[in-house]
Amino acid sequence: MLKFVVGENGKGKTKVLLEHANTQAKTDNGLIVYLDKNKKHIYDLDKKIRLCDVSDYCEFNNKTLKGFVCGLVAGNHDINAIYIDGFLTMSDCDFKADLEPIFDEMQEFSNSSNVDFILSVSSNISRIPEKYKGAIIAAL
Repeated sequence: MLKFVVGENGKGKTKVLLEHANTQAKTDNGLIVYLDKNKKHIYDLDKKIRLCDVSDYCEFNNKTLKGFVCGLVAGNHDINAIYIDGFLTMSDCDFKADLEPIFDEMQEFSNSSNVDFILSVSSNISRIPEKYKGAIIAAL
């Protein structure tokens, strides 16, 4: 399942994403992974959540992010959810990119791997494809 926290830069998406992850960690028996571009929020996350600073591994774009996430899931079948903070930046999607095929691919992988993806997307809600608007958990 895909879920989204959507809003312009500086509106508080990260705070909502952190709260959502911490709430899930209280009831979830599986592993939760939080992907971020730095380690700034390591003390904001529940100790059960694995923070992964992607900048430690490589420069990311949509293909390398996909490979990284697939590798995480392949290496650990206990992952129930992956939170991606700053999805557009991390996937190197420009603001003209059509997000629907990217989200479709993620949804397909989510279904086949049984892993939920919760993304923060720095954008106006109008940029989210219509078929995914029901998956928005917060619009700021």
